[in-house]
Amino acid sequence: MLGIVGKALCFVMFILPNNTKQRALIFILLSKSGYKGKLLPKPSKDSQKEVIKKIRDVLHKAKAWDQDRLIQTLNPIIRGWAEYHNHAVSSAIFNKLDEIVYNMLISWAKRRHSNKGFTWITTKYWHKSGKRKYVFCTELHTLERFSNAKIVRQRLASLNKNPFIDKEYFEQWKFMEYHRKKRITNPNSVLN
Repeated sequence: MLGIVGKALCFVMFILPNNTKQRALIFILLSKSGYKGKLLPKPSKDSQKEVIKKIRDVLHKAKAWDQDRLIQTLNPIIRGWAEYHNHAVSSAIFNKLDEIVYNMLISWAKRRHSNKGFTWITTKYWHKSGKRKYVFCTELHTLERFSNAKIVRQRLASLNKNPFIDKEYFEQWKFMEYHRKKRITNPNSVLN
């Protein structure tokens, strides 16, 4: 096995679901040269497929919905998934998912207006907003993008500090974490 892997490190992790018959063995290969010996977590392909399937199901149900209702239904799905995965190395995946959702919305709009051309469809549903040319929006609502989610890196605590001895360090830690969380939950921190 290690001959196949070469100079890559091989980490083995067992995932045991509630049903013990469905045990899965996952190999995470990490190349020393690519990531300088660091493990970079990314959203799993299964998770990406699930969110795409969920959006596809909503678009399938929304054949006759207006644009406002569609945006109101899709925004919690997109925002929730992006916030759940905002700690990982996921900006490239967010961009890929934005492109997939854009293509799905184009198909949705073409289905609604099969006799109209591409230019007419894009000018009806996509508008300029801020610096972006094509934003799927109405006067009331704007569709969230996966890439709007701010990537948050977790700051690691120092391992050589003791909470009973180094009280100043942990007071400073609490203060900084409070302001970091406050900055993240601020609705104005994410731009459309």
